[in-house]
Amino acid sequence: MASDFFYFISSLPLLRFGEKVALTYGTFLSHSMACLSEQEVAVLDSLQLCPPPQTVCALPVMERWYSEESYLRNLVAAYRARSRKLDAARWQRENSEYSAQLIKRIEEIMALPNAWEKEQALDLIRWQRLDELGAGHLFDFPAVIVYALRLLLLEKQRRRDEEAGSRFAAELVEAGQEQAAKQRLDVE
Repeated sequence: MASDFFYFISSLPLLRFGEKVALTYGTFLSHSMACLSEQEVAVLDSLQLCPPPQTVCALPVMERWYSEESYLRNLVAAYRARSRKLDAARWQRENSEYSAQLIKRIEEIMALPNAWEKEQALDLIRWQRLDELGAGHLFDFPAVIVYALRLLLLEKQRRRDEEAGSRFAAELVEAGQEQAAKQRLDVE
């Protein structure tokens, strides 16, 4: 391929788990149009965190990501179904044998006190899997895909943080309005 991956990847900001990034996925795609082929940009544009149903992946790194993400989601669904005494088969994408280590980690995560902490812990597992997928890929297209998946993961976290912040702000405003209304009634 004629793409200069070294230049492109070197021009991207460093991504760290849990930290905000100044780059949006849309900006990343715009930047990639100037440096990558149309086919490569199309692959990046179609990339998503959740495995799409019946997807045929041309690139092994994407196939591994979607396979491992399905595996993780199946494991979480199986845990939730077991805890509710339901049959997990209804929510499974494919039959899998689960590793004992990952089962134990999912059980620890599901015991966390709130949904935000659980999702953060699951995202950390995803981030660590991206470390594994990126091994051996420094300045090639699979490295760009790993970067893109990391960016999508950070954007998902940012949206979740913004939604939680918006809800909290709305609750504070509502509580302030109720308190003001109560004080008005007390004064009258």
